[in-house]
Amino acid sequence: MCLVGALKHTGQSTIHKIEYDSEPYGDALRQLQEQIEEADLLVLFNAKRDLHWLRRYGIQFQHKYVWDVQIAHFVMGGQEEPYPSLDGVAEHYKLGLKSNDLYEEFFSKQIDTDTIPLGTLVPYLEQDLALTAKCYEAQMACLKDNPAMLRLIRLQCIDLLILEEMEWNGLILDVEACASKGDDIRQQIESLDRQLSTLVDGLSINWNSGDQLSAVLYGGEIKTMVKRADGVYKTGKRAGQIKYRNELQVTRCERLVQPLPRTELAKYGYWETNEGVLRSLRATGKAKAIITVLLERAKLEKLVSSYYEGLPRQISDMGWDGNTIHGTLNQCVAATGRLSSSKPNLQNNPKEIDKLFRSRYED
Repeated sequence: MCLVGALKHTGQSTIHKIEYDSEPYGDALRQLQEQIEEADLLVLFNAKRDLHWLRRYGIQFQHKYVWDVQIAHFVMGGQEEPYPSLDGVAEHYKLGLKSNDLYEEFFSKQIDTDTIPLGTLVPYLEQDLALTAKCYEAQMACLKDNPAMLRLIRLQCIDLLILEEMEWNGLILDVEACASKGDDIRQQIESLDRQLSTLVDGLSINWNSGDQLSAVLYGGEIKTMVKRADGVYKTGKRAGQIKYRNELQVTRCERLVQPLPRTELAKYGYWETNEGVLRSLRATGKAKAIITVLLERAKLEKLVSSYYEGLPRQISDMGWDGNTIHGTLNQCVAATGRLSSSKPNLQNNPKEIDKLFRSRYED
C-alpha cells in the first residue's frame, strides 16, 4: 500500500504516504485511524479490496458504517452490470472520466507504483477521491425518493463488512489429506487408463486430448511422435549406444458412434467430446464401454486437478499462510443478486472436498 487518500465531506483531502518512499508509515497510519474514528460513514469504491489492505496495516474499521459506490450502482442498475468501474459509474452520472495518462505511462508498462513520481500519483488519487464522492452524492440524490432501495443497499453494505471478515479469516484446508486422497485418485485414473487401453487394443491415446478422443469415437486419424531405433553412436561418450529418431506415426480409427448434430468443430473432421455430449450419445457395444469409463475418468480427473491438487497449489501460488484459503465472495456478479464465490469457487464443492476443511476451533 503506497498512498491512502481521504476526502472529508467538507471537501478537504488528505494524502497519507504509507510505503511510498524510504520513510514509510511515520504518523500516517495513526492519522488515518483518527480520521476513520471521526467519520460517521466510510464511502469507498470496490470497498472490500480497500478494506483488506487497510486491515493488513492494522487499521480498524469494522465498527463503522460503509457505503460501497460500486455495490450501490450494481443494485440500482438491476444487477445487470457485473463489477461496474468507477469510470463507468461516473460516466453514467455525466461526471467525467479519470485521466488515463497514469495507466498509459506507467501501469501498462508494469512500473511499480512506489516508483511513480509523487507529483503524478497524488493528482490521480485526488481525482479518484473526487469522482467517488461525486458518484456517492449522485446516488443519494437518486435514492431520495426510494427509501426501500436505500435500505437494501445499506443492508448490502453491512453484509460487505461480514464478507470481508469471512474472506480475511478464510478456510483451513487439510493439505496432507489432499495429497493422500490425490494419490489414491491418480492410481484409480491409471487403472481406468489401462481399461481404456484394452478397449482400444493397446493404442496409445492421450485421453485428455479432445482431438484424439474424437478420432477414437467418431473416426479419424491419430498422429503421434514415436522414437525409432536408427543405428548406434560410433564415436563420443555415447559410442555403442542405440541412436533414436523421432518419427510421425499415423493411426486410422474407425467410427464407433454417430456424432450428435451440430457438434462438429471448426477443425474439419473433429467433433465435440465434452461431458454433456458424451452423456447424450446413442452408444452401444465398445463405444458405450469407452464412454462409461471416460465419464468416470473425467469425474476423478476434475476431483484431483481442481481440488486435491488444485487447492493446495492455489494456496502456494497465492502465498497464503496456515494452509488457509482466502476465497472471494462476490456481491456484484450474479444478475439474481445472490452471492457468488471465486478464486476459488467454494460454493459448489463436491461432498468429498467439504470433508477436507478443518475448524480452527478444533482441539
